[in-house]
Amino acid sequence: MTIFTPIFNGKRITITVSDEEARPIREYGRRLGFKGEVTDIKSGKRFRIYGKACSLPNCVCDATALQLCDLSIAKRAKQKV
Repeated sequence: MTIFTPIFNGKRITITVSDEEARPIREYGRRLGFKGEVTDIKSGKRFRIYGKACSLPNCVCDATALQLCDLSIAKRAKQKV
């Protein structure tokens, strides 16, 4: 298992992911932009991970996470409209 601590909604969170899912994100290294999608083992929530600049000049060692919606919920909501 691998632990990521990206920023989500302005707060640092802890995401525990499988080593298999973490491998591509680590291989992209420290850079801006899309790095991959992971599933938090503890909660089952899916996140899209992006590289992010930290507070140091010219440093992109941080990451931000965007939670992906559950497609089944999104489909049901769309059908109600």
